[in-house]
Amino acid sequence: MAATPITGATKPHHLADAGTTLDITLTTEKTDSLEAPCVTRWPTFFQSEP
Repeated sequence: MAATPITGATKPHHLADAGTTLDITLTTEKTDSLEAPCVTRWPTFFQSEP
């Protein structure tokens, strides 16, 4: 058995809050950055052995 949280609106005012997010407008720069492919990088906190 796995415990999984149920996400989403649980109260009526949550729906109203979520609906206001539809009023945003993204710039071309922002949509380009969101649509750009993800680049896998080595974590910066890893250090090689001396």
